Amino acid sequence: MCHDIGMCRVRIMNHESVRQGCMSALRVRFHFDFASPYAYLASTQLPRLERETGAVFDWSPLLLGGLFRDLGREDVPLFAMGEARRAHILADMERWAVWWGVPLAFPPVFPIRTVLALRCFLMHPDPVPFGHRVFTAAWAEGRDIAQPHVLRACGADDAVLAAAPQGRSILHALTDDARSAGIFGVPSFVLPDSRMVWGQDRLDMLARMVSGWQTPR
Repeated sequence: MCHDIGMCRVRIMNHESVRQGCMSALRVRFHFDFASPYAYLASTQLPRLERETGAVFDWSPLLLGGLFRDLGREDVPLFAMGEARRAHILADMERWAVWWGVPLAFPPVFPIRTVLALRCFLMHPDPVPFGHRVFTAAWAEGRDIAQPHVLRACGADDAVLAAAPQGRSILHALTDDARSAGIFGVPSFVLPDSRMVWGQDRLDMLARMVSGWQTPR
């Protein structure tokens, strides 16, 4: 269990380094909220990108609704869109799922309430595999990840669920940090030199940047 933002970051980074077997790999911060279908689509490709580039992705959760409110945006942009644009966005999600060869099932309960799941992620001893399972439950299986029994099925035991309230201040701090770093949506990726890439449709560009491609800021 971690009880402050610094310890959480170190624990997640150390977990990834052990999993990759390399402490000197280039590290990319992956800003996400389980509420985002595009963050789900991006997450399905991170293991491949790690294999192909040797980079390590450090998962950094945030409260997307809170971030949007702080930036003066709608909590759920999809609801604020016109009918034509909303229909296109939904079709675009399905196309990208086919492109990546992954399942996509829009959840019956939307918007998704992710606070408990995100706090459990922060308290989980093996957070990244847990995060993958939560994303799958929400966006591939259409399950309600606000329910404790669903999170248990994803690997959150009683100890993690009991510790989840301790993640409240950490999650708010991570959201504040993301906003201060210029994050305005998810998925977002920040390289060690502070270059930021937004969107799962830019993963090929991100891979080139990780591999040494120099771009304007």
